[in-house]
Amino acid sequence: MTEQAMPNPVELYQAAVETTRGIIANVKPDQMESTTPCSEWNVGGLVEHMIGGAAYFGAALAGEEPQPPASDSSPADSYDSLTKKVIQGAARPGAMEKKYNTPFGEMTGGEFMFGAFMDTFVHGWDLAKATGQNTSLSSDFAGIIFQGMAPMMDGMRQGGAFGAEVSVPADAKIQDKMLGMLGRQP
Repeated sequence: MTEQAMPNPVELYQAAVETTRGIIANVKPDQMESTTPCSEWNVGGLVEHMIGGAAYFGAALAGEEPQPPASDSSPADSYDSLTKKVIQGAARPGAMEKKYNTPFGEMTGGEFMFGAFMDTFVHGWDLAKATGQNTSLSSDFAGIIFQGMAPMMDGMRQGGAFGAEVSVPADAKIQDKMLGMLGRQP
């Protein structure tokens, strides 16, 4: 990927949400106990984490406390309503320049939305892998994450955010390089 300006993180997040929403909607009830590439979660736990992440991102952008989704909603419907709140919060004037306190330190809204994009995109792959769905990712998005995260990975691993890097061949496609960097077996 050539050196260029970072794409709009809100647009990246929206695109990742569109793909991930379909993956969540296609999880079958009998798959909820299945293992995932994320050792700390089974499929049900990963779905809950993804919904909780959307609740957290939306609440942070709105300056509120995260609220749990309605208990009568399907996971896909909960995800829809919460990710819409994220996008609405990110669209507010000044939201991308504003500083937010996060578990990873102070970040601008743009940095925060890049994190939301990465989290959504990668966990979408985790869920697809765990449930036998299509795991092909946008090579453009994988390249953006690879370039954006590579300089921070040592610190992120030391902080426990990611596992050890998984070695991939030097000529591997960018999706596999990104996944290996993030501690996943492509």
